[in-house]
Amino acid sequence: MLRVNLLNYSKKSLDFDLQILRSLSYDLKTVTEIDNVLRDNLTQIVLDTCPEEHLLHSEGLVALLYLCVAIFKESDLDLMPMEIVVSSDIPMGAGLGSSAAFSVALAGALFHLQNGLKRRSEDEEADRYVICKWAFKSEKIIHGNPSGLDNSICTYGGIMSYTTGQSLKPINNSSSAGNSSCLRVLLINSCVSRNTKALISHVKENRINLMPKVTASIFEAMDRVAREAAETVGKLLNNNNNSYSTRHSHDQSLFHKLEELVDANQGLLASLGVSHPSLERIISITAQQKMHAKLTGAGGGGFAYALITPWHTDAQIDQVKMDLESEGFVCWETKLAGDGVKYSRN
Repeated sequence: MLRVNLLNYSKKSLDFDLQILRSLSYDLKTVTEIDNVLRDNLTQIVLDTCPEEHLLHSEGLVALLYLCVAIFKESDLDLMPMEIVVSSDIPMGAGLGSSAAFSVALAGALFHLQNGLKRRSEDEEADRYVICKWAFKSEKIIHGNPSGLDNSICTYGGIMSYTTGQSLKPINNSSSAGNSSCLRVLLINSCVSRNTKALISHVKENRINLMPKVTASIFEAMDRVAREAAETVGKLLNNNNNSYSTRHSHDQSLFHKLEELVDANQGLLASLGVSHPSLERIISITAQQKMHAKLTGAGGGGFAYALITPWHTDAQIDQVKMDLESEGFVCWETKLAGDGVKYSRN
């Protein structure tokens, strides 16, 4: 039996028949392609097995079963009885990369198990490459056509930049991930549900089609802001001296520039019509404590983040949290540019 527990959604476990899963055929594909026949067969198994409450997450369950079956078959091993427990501090479906975190954690756990059974030598970089490719296949099952950015960041850590048609580029040196060179942010849930398809349609109809030259200029400006921000973040992280317990005048100018870029990007996004009154209220509240915030993800609700610099005091951070929560928003502090996938034992 293969047992799956989705702790964030149900206390009831899901059980899948090992013999059925072992009997499925698998056509070995490239490192980025998936076996569509296996995916379709697993989709039917999920539909036949799962109660309706779990079908909202059917793509994730199909991805989980796909990795279980494919990883073991590629290793010429029989899929073994196991229990997989999935829990997350990240809200799912909120545009925060929860599916990539899920995919990388699952691929890492299964690959680690496979390595133990095969008694292979340890090579962390080679392992991460394989984990990232399996996670990308999982993301393809869940999303259809992912960029590969989210699963790469979850695997390797740090911060990366992505331009369509180009390879991913690490912004910070790999040696800086996991040390004090992290960016602190407040992640804020507006508690307003978002509709990505509707937002895309709005931008297309009321911006791109209606005023294409103006919209092209907005997109060009956003591209320049993103490139400036990537360069600025890279300098901050690679300085290796932006500890939040110390302050440096050079870093202060870089943080100030990053704050202004956050404001510029938010203004451009608002001009496209993808902001929301709740997001503007979040920005107003954080500004009272001299924090700079912007929407993240698709917009139209969803999440925003506020940048925390070494010059923000604990009193300011605590106050802005209280002010946000008093108006019904949910927030918590986190760090960017941390470690990638890691193994741990309870």
